Amino acid sequence: MRLAGATPGSAILDAGTGTGRHALELAEAGYLVTGLDHAATLLTAARSASGGRPWPRFVQGDYDRLPFAEASFDAVLCLGSSLGYQGEAGDRAALAEFRRVLRPGGRLVIETFHRDELRQALPAHEERLLAGGARLRFSRSFDASVGVLREEQQLVRPTGAETLRSYEVRLYRPGELCLLLHRAGFANVSYHGRLAPSPRAGSSAPLVVLADTIAPTPHRAAMDLARSGHTQYGYPQGVMLRSMDLPRMRTLWSDRMSTTSEKSYTVQGMTCGHCELSVREEVEELAGIESADADRGTGRLVVRGEAIDDAAVRGAVQAAGYELVA
Repeated sequence: MRLAGATPGSAILDAGTGTGRHALELAEAGYLVTGLDHAATLLTAARSASGGRPWPRFVQGDYDRLPFAEASFDAVLCLGSSLGYQGEAGDRAALAEFRRVLRPGGRLVIETFHRDELRQALPAHEERLLAGGARLRFSRSFDASVGVLREEQQLVRPTGAETLRSYEVRLYRPGELCLLLHRAGFANVSYHGRLAPSPRAGSSAPLVVLADTIAPTPHRAAMDLARSGHTQYGYPQGVMLRSMDLPRMRTLWSDRMSTTSEKSYTVQGMTCGHCELSVREEVEELAGIESADADRGTGRLVVRGEAIDDAAVRGAVQAAGYELVA
């Protein structure tokens, strides 16, 4: 619970609790955990694993209509890629509900995957051993063209296998998530490599997104970065990223090239440093582009290269989750 900023005795909502794996561990550590899930079968397994203890409590419900009063929890956890099952409209409603049930100063923790490298990070088949000897079996496939993961879950008991659910889940780029969170009323959005401390945050590792219910302040942002050991872009201190290292060198080189041109665009929706990074990376992947600089304050995107195609730049910005202003 280090990233969530919660201490034992805090009220925690485990949204998408499933069989209660995280909720059971947190309750054992002294947190007052409520586990929420839509699937009655999974909740039955979770209650069985709890052994009748008072905590955690398990509740059936949906993200977009949480059965809790406003300001009920100190932290909301949405772990194991629990977001994305209802499409973008459903996720917007869910984030608004998470914001509603959080107390002032509370924090939302989302665990998902780096979309573009998911095929390398997520196994097509996986099994987890449950309490009582049952196993939860996963079968998965990923369509990178639309960012959709298709998954089937089976509960395997000695008496046979039972299909629990088959579904599709929408996976987001970091910039897309950032925009959704800000629109839901969250602030201080930051990115981390995983829930536990990690030597590096790469695209094949889980992506953990934090968002607060308080307005962003320089002091709070600095404290968060100091505690996490990450830069403002969500990567460990000392890790040099291509898009952060090369623009200046590319600019110096382009000044010497008479064939290099420069174009400016206005991008709608950039609200954080990671948004700028996402836009720059997508544009710099285009053929003929030497550098791209994005400024969230003004929304300005400056692109330099020998062959700048407006339609290609627009497509790259859209791929990052944003839109060019006509």
